[in-house]
Amino acid sequence: MENDSASPALRAAAYWFVDGLPEIVCGLVMVLCGGLGLALWAAGLSPLFGFLGLFLLWKDRDIIEFLKGHLTYPRTGYVRPPMNSDDMPSRTVATLMSLSAPVSDKNVTHFRNNTAIPLSLAAFWTALTDQTWIWPLAVCGAVVALYLLNRRLERPYRWWEVLPLALAGSALMLSNLPRDLRPSPALVLAGLWLLALGGGKLIWYLHVHPRPDQEGARA
Repeated sequence: MENDSASPALRAAAYWFVDGLPEIVCGLVMVLCGGLGLALWAAGLSPLFGFLGLFLLWKDRDIIEFLKGHLTYPRTGYVRPPMNSDDMPSRTVATLMSLSAPVSDKNVTHFRNNTAIPLSLAAFWTALTDQTWIWPLAVCGAVVALYLLNRRLERPYRWWEVLPLALAGSALMLSNLPRDLRPSPALVLAGLWLLALGGGKLIWYLHVHPRPDQEGARA
């Protein structure tokens, strides 16, 4: 977190993302789902069936915990996972301001609701119209919304992190793909974007925090 005034709970939730594994797992799921959609489209089936693979997102915590147990916990110790925001009691009013407000009293992550699900839905919305010129605008709007929704939460995005997604997504939509094919490459693109963000963070994390046995060998 860049905000030093953030609450201890928000900083704790932010630490869940310091190794990039949550983004890597989500990105892999999106790439696999998009690839499945492409295969089904090539076979003459609807690529929307690729959406079924997103059920893996509901098991993301188990996958991330397994990876952290083998990669990051041996280096820096166990970290209490944040609660998913969709596990919290429902709120009666959900506005853009309330969704983007920092959590002051709970170790909570909004990554699933504010990043994973919006990116997935945005990919499938591309199949709703043949008006191709609309979709570059829609892609840019979705990226801006992604930036605003997360800017005060545990995983904020910098403008230069979301800019490549906006540019690549707009180029993809201007490529005049068949309407029923668009969701699959859009999912792959979103997944690759998350993989790039998470992969860079993981490489940095492993470099800065070597395993204790590796430190002993160096000494």
